[in-house]
Amino acid sequence: GGSIPIPAGIATLNYPCSTVAQQTDTSSRGKGLFYNIYGSTHSASAMTAWVWGVSRVIDVLESTPSASINTSKLAVTGCSRDGKGALMAGAFETRIALTIPQESGSGGDACWRISKYEETQGSKVQTATEIIGENVWFSSAFNNYVNNLNQLPYDHHLLLAMVAPRALVSYENTDYVWLSPLASYGCQNAARTVYQALGVQDNIGFEQVGGHSHCAWPSSLTPTLNAFFNKFLLGQSVSTSYWSTNNQFNGRTWTASNWIDWTTPSF
Repeated sequence: GGSIPIPAGIATLNYPCSTVAQQTDTSSRGKGLFYNIYGSTHSASAMTAWVWGVSRVIDVLESTPSASINTSKLAVTGCSRDGKGALMAGAFETRIALTIPQESGSGGDACWRISKYEETQGSKVQTATEIIGENVWFSSAFNNYVNNLNQLPYDHHLLLAMVAPRALVSYENTDYVWLSPLASYGCQNAARTVYQALGVQDNIGFEQVGGHSHCAWPSSLTPTLNAFFNKFLLGQSVSTSYWSTNNQFNGRTWTASNWIDWTTPSF
């Protein structure tokens, strides 16, 4: 779930992602409503199945005007594992106007290659090799790449960039090294170049702080959140120029030139 405060005038719907695709542990593969329809051997990961379910919910909302939901102003959010799922939904379902992953970490808004670097530097973070042994959030085909990430044809800056030019604001918690704080910040910076290229830099926001429990919501972040709600769901003319970190990376330092080897074009 998520813990973000929802302003008045915005309806909420709690989505039972574990019913659509189970996520207890690795024994959950092929279990849930998605697999009841498409078969337990379907190659879709749990998170891919969740995206399918989100799309079906939107289909129903679009065909039910009596629900009084403005389906051109939809947002998706979640924290931790559900934050990973929220990012997936926002990336693949273009009818979502605002995507808000909260403390999604590795497998969410963090890049696998940078997480691996953090591990080699002594940080105990969630890595690609760990996550495939923990749960079924990713397709079993991902197993082919986790021990040689250089062969992986993507990383999660591209998943974040798939949301563009639609709105995206992410929140991370540096008190939890497991979430790969450097990888989240670096990955977001790489994705931000896509928004810059498209001329919509203020459509992406990022805030990274500490001092609170996992998936708790510090009130200091509420102005950012309200700004994105107000602009992209409520149609108000407000600034969404928010981009900050406390730079607490467990002794590591973010050096953009070590990871971003391209020049950002203008389209």
